[in-house]
Amino acid sequence: MLRNIASITVIVALILGFLWFWEPSSHSPTTELTTTLNYPQAIMSNMATTEYREDGSINYQLHVKRAEQFQRINPKNNRPLPDNRGYTDLTTPELTLYGEKKPGETDEKAPSPWKIRADQGRAENSGDIVTLWGNVVATQSLPNGGEYRMVTSRMTLEPKLQLAKTDKPVIITSPEGKTSAIGMSADLKQQVIDLLANVQGTFDANPKSE
Repeated sequence: MLRNIASITVIVALILGFLWFWEPSSHSPTTELTTTLNYPQAIMSNMATTEYREDGSINYQLHVKRAEQFQRINPKNNRPLPDNRGYTDLTTPELTLYGEKKPGETDEKAPSPWKIRADQGRAENSGDIVTLWGNVVATQSLPNGGEYRMVTSRMTLEPKLQLAKTDKPVIITSPEGKTSAIGMSADLKQQVIDLLANVQGTFDANPKSE
C-alpha cells in the first residue's frame, strides 16, 4: 500500500511540474543562466496543452510525442531555479494556432488555423517561446480548397501572440505560386508575412484551386 501511495505521489508531482512550467510568468528570457541539470526533471509521452482566450475560445494547442523538462541552475549558488525558469525539449511537436473571430462573425467566417509541425522543438519562458527545428512545415487551408505552405529548417514562435520568425531560408507555396527568401517575420493572427532578403518568386497568372 505504501509503495502504491509513493508511486501516485511521484506521478502527481511530475504532472504539477509540467502545469507549473506552462503557467504564465513575468520572467523574461535570460542568457546568463546557462547551467542546466544533465538529466530531465520529468518525462511525459503524448503530452497536450491548450491555451484559451478570455472569451473561452481556443488560442492554440500543442501536441508532442515526448516532452522532457529540464531545470536550470543558478551558477552563483549552484541551486536549482524554479521549474518555470527551465525549458522543455519536444519530440515531433505539432502546434495549432486558431484564428480569432471578429465580433458578429460566424465560425465559418473565422480564418482557418495554422498547423505547424517539426521534428524537434524547445519551449521556454513558461511556453511563451517555442523554437522548432528539423523539417518545419506550417500550413493553412484556404476557402477554395488550396493551402498556404511555409517550409524552413528552423522557426521561433510566440504561440500566445501567434508570431513566427526565422533567419533561415524559407519557401512559401500557395495556389498563386511559389516564393523563396532568406528570413521571415510573420503575424499569423493578422495574416501578415514579411520576407526579409533574397526574395524570389514565380506566380501563376491563372491559379487553380486544388
